[in-house]
Amino acid sequence: MADMRDRAREGIDRAADKAKELTEKARDKGKEMTDEAKNQGEDLAQKAG
Repeated sequence: MADMRDRAREGIDRAADKAKELTEKARDKGKEMTDEAKNQGEDLAQKAG
């Protein structure tokens, strides 16, 4: 019984670690996309004069 609980806890820990990793990747990607959009906006503003 305790073995099953330990295995379940390990599975939950692995899932939490994976979720944290994916959240960090999504945050980085979102920042990258925001920066890119900002740069494009600045370029358009300069072209518009």
